[in-house]
Amino acid sequence: MFVALVPRLCHSSTSLQCNFKTYLTRGWCRLEMWCNMLAASSAPFLVVKGNDQVELANLTFLADHPPHEGEFTVESDRRVVYYVMQRALKASLRTLEKQQRWDLFRFTVARYETLLGLPPPKRDFKLFLRDFRFTSLESAKKIPGIGPLECAMLSGQVDMIPFLAGSGFEMSRVIHAKLNMKMMQGKRSPLDLALQLVWRNPDVALELLKF
Repeated sequence: MFVALVPRLCHSSTSLQCNFKTYLTRGWCRLEMWCNMLAASSAPFLVVKGNDQVELANLTFLADHPPHEGEFTVESDRRVVYYVMQRALKASLRTLEKQQRWDLFRFTVARYETLLGLPPPKRDFKLFLRDFRFTSLESAKKIPGIGPLECAMLSGQVDMIPFLAGSGFEMSRVIHAKLNMKMMQGKRSPLDLALQLVWRNPDVALELLKF
C-alpha cells in the first residue's frame, strides 16, 4: 500500500494549517506519488486524514501536477527531483514498450516534456512516427485510443495538427484509450483533453478549434 498520513495539523515552524490539500502541493510528495504511479505494479493509494478517516485516493488529478511545479523548502531540490522523475519516466516507458501497452506508452511519451518542465519537442514527420511507434500514418487512423492527433496535441506539437486534419484525421472523435485509470478516466474528445492537460500551450486548443 502507498499511504499518506495527512491529519489536519498546524505546521510547527510556520503555524500554517497542513492537510491533504497542502500535501499535494509539495514537490517531494508529488514525486513519491508519481514514482508509485509509474511503477510496473503500482500500489493502492490510501489517504489517512484522522483516526477514523481513511479513503482510497483518486489520482486522476496527478496527471497535470508535475513534481517540478510543486513547492520546495530547499529550492535546489527542484533539480534533484527533475533527475529522479526523468529516470522514473524512462524506466516506465521501457516497461510499457516491452508490454506493448501502446496507449499508455504514447500518452507518457507525449507528456514527457511537460512532466519534466522541458520545452515542447521539435519532431519532423519521420521522428514523430518513430518516437510514438506508429508504423504508418494510414494504419494509425484505425487506432481507437491514443493516436497521432492525441500525441501531437499532448506533446504540444502544434504544427502537426493542420497536417493531420488535412490527412483525414477526425478532430472531434471520441478517444477510446486503454490507459491506467489514474491517468485519464472515461471517453474523451481531443479538445476536452487539450483543455484539461495542455492549457500551458493554448495554441493547441486554438488549432483544434480551427478544424
